[in-house]
Amino acid sequence: MAKKARKTKKKIAPEKIEYEVSSGNVFKDFGYANAEEAQAKWDLAFLIRSIMKEKNLTQRKAAILMGIDQPKVSKITRGILSEFTLERLMRYLVCLGYDIEIKAALSKSATASIHVGRKRFHKRMTV
Repeated sequence: MAKKARKTKKKIAPEKIEYEVSSGNVFKDFGYANAEEAQAKWDLAFLIRSIMKEKNLTQRKAAILMGIDQPKVSKITRGILSEFTLERLMRYLVCLGYDIEIKAALSKSATASIHVGRKRFHKRMTV
């Protein structure tokens, strides 16, 4: 009885994958014209969505609080933001009970940018 020839597996060298390190702004990385504004809008929309989840708000309830119709809330939560300005998105945050704080600071990098964040406010106690 003849022995079966064993197939030897060739070792395949790992393929070199090219990549770029992100700038931290996906819109800038993809070459959007107003990348900083687009990122700020997305960050505000993300905050609105997070607040809705935190407060267990349906799109309908959030729409009533923000004074808009439900389809607009749907667009915000899905990131379809072309019809919304930064100002409108900030106004919606105020309608949801949040303060907006705008702070200008000298940029530490070569290019200035817009940052949107959420700050947990502690209730102040007065004595």
